[in-house]
Amino acid sequence: MKRLSLAVVMLAVACAGEGPVYEDKYAYDDGWRVGKVTHVVSSEASIDERSSKDCRLGARAEGHGARTFARVSLQWGRYYRSIVAMVPRDEPVSVGEEVYVDFQDCGQEIAPRHKRRTR
Repeated sequence: MKRLSLAVVMLAVACAGEGPVYEDKYAYDDGWRVGKVTHVVSSEASIDERSSKDCRLGARAEGHGARTFARVSLQWGRYYRSIVAMVPRDEPVSVGEEVYVDFQDCGQEIAPRHKRRTR
């Protein structure tokens, strides 16, 4: 019985340190979260809602001023946060779409949660 209890405790400790990994490449521990697009704008356009983090200023400084950006709302514990992050050039997003966003790294583009099917 002691061996079984010890094995269960060791397994729980081994699994406790790692968060989920979305689609085998977006690790929760690296800052990736699932969120919903609330606005899609250019780098110069204003957004009438406050955001927790806005990556547009840094992106413009790095020469990405002509890119499209999306404001993504995500749940953070009991609260909601939002981030304005870059949209990939080849993957347009629309309001209401679920995406992956790296809340810790403004240099990362958002990633569509479900790839669109092509015929």
